Amino acid sequence: EKRSLAEYRKTSIELLRSAAAGENPMAGLTPTVPAGATLTARTPEYREAEARGVKAAGACAFVLVAGGLGERLGFSGIKVALPTESTTGTCYLELYVKTILAFQEKSGAGRTLPLCIMLSGDTAAPTRRLLKEHGDFGAAPGQIVTVVQNKVPALADASGRFVLNDAGDGVDTKPHGHGDVHALLCAAGLPETWLAQGFEHVFFFQDTNAFALRSFAANLGVAVASNADAHSGCVARKPGEAMGALCRLEKADGTAVVRNVEYNQLAPLLQETTGAGDVTDATGSSPYPGNTNQLLLKLGGPHGYVATLRRSNGAVPEFVNPKYADETRTTFKKPTRLECMMQDYPLLLTPGARVGFCVLKRDALREYSPVKNATADGAAKVRQGLAGACAATGESDMYALSCDLLKAAGVAVGAPERRTFADVPARLRAQTSPSRRARRCVVLRPRTISAAASPRPASAESIDARRWPSGRASCSRRRSR
Repeated sequence: EKRSLAEYRKTSIELLRSAAAGENPMAGLTPTVPAGATLTARTPEYREAEARGVKAAGACAFVLVAGGLGERLGFSGIKVALPTESTTGTCYLELYVKTILAFQEKSGAGRTLPLCIMLSGDTAAPTRRLLKEHGDFGAAPGQIVTVVQNKVPALADASGRFVLNDAGDGVDTKPHGHGDVHALLCAAGLPETWLAQGFEHVFFFQDTNAFALRSFAANLGVAVASNADAHSGCVARKPGEAMGALCRLEKADGTAVVRNVEYNQLAPLLQETTGAGDVTDATGSSPYPGNTNQLLLKLGGPHGYVATLRRSNGAVPEFVNPKYADETRTTFKKPTRLECMMQDYPLLLTPGARVGFCVLKRDALREYSPVKNATADGAAKVRQGLAGACAATGESDMYALSCDLLKAAGVAVGAPERRTFADVPARLRAQTSPSRRARRCVVLRPRTISAAASPRPASAESIDARRWPSGRASCSRRRSR
């Protein structure tokens, strides 16, 4: 829903006043560890949830949030064009589209699964060009649609003054955040269309986490079994890690909501209410689950996505995060703006809605490996004992997950070779060899892949090893075989 500049400025002034006064938006709320599901890979429970999710995927729509460029990573193009690994050069967008097509086939629903991509003014043209150049990566005509978010005025100071652009003939603008996706979908009428077509869920995920659709099936299986109106995919997190956490926040009147709390708000909140801050538990991780920003929403019902959008127009609460120039807290180091986050959707739900989550655990590695940091920043994170979340760790983790899935299929995989690239440690697996359980084997080497046949999957843990996108460097650069 559109609003005037005057309305935007009025909201900005109020939020800036609150920020300057140091008001805590979570004052009066008591955080506790929420109750949710936990699944461990290679267990019967995990496989049952995943099998249930694969079947339910035939009634699921997909939404990819891809409004950002790769400048933070030292890449001038769109992030979805980055390669997920250097063996094949398969980019993120190809990986996502082909995995959705694999779910489309494996679910047996006999229908086309829609994919909507939220773009920005920065990413719209290059993303559409990438899709056109590669024939939508095999998707059917009309299967992929796009919506484009607008930017919002930049704010010069605490008085809410707007910043002029470089030409001096208009207002400078900045991204509003991925929370716009709900309002854009509402305006486009897509959730209502999907519900009318018989779809039951919609899955939201972000641009550079290659594991998003790997963990999707298990999460959907849990969401279906629990009849959740909103379900978040989670992993274990370490205190201080730059990822939000799910908390149960209780008000003085006894009502409570399970929602995401950003990492920079979590520690102060816990310090104020428990006196201990964000600390580890007996497992060595924070007891508060790490939110991967993978969101599953039920489309129908009184608390479903369609009903919630009709009531709210998809306008999630905004916030402002200015960087002050001095102690007066009236001027900024650089212009700021209002923002909103996709994962704050549960704040739009009414009492009685079922909000759930699932923490996925895997001995080999964590089922979440986003690429969001430059290499130097990733190396610094690693030195702090945190996930690097950079290109080297993202690629290494992809190989590690693939090898773990091969082990589940009966392939004997050798120990990894530990290497360091630009101060970022990585685990490289030189090759795999057949076990007695496996009839065929895959041989993997860094930067090259053999033409050996894929092993026959031994469980539902992999949708189908032969359908996992690989073998063609279609997005970035082709590799010699």
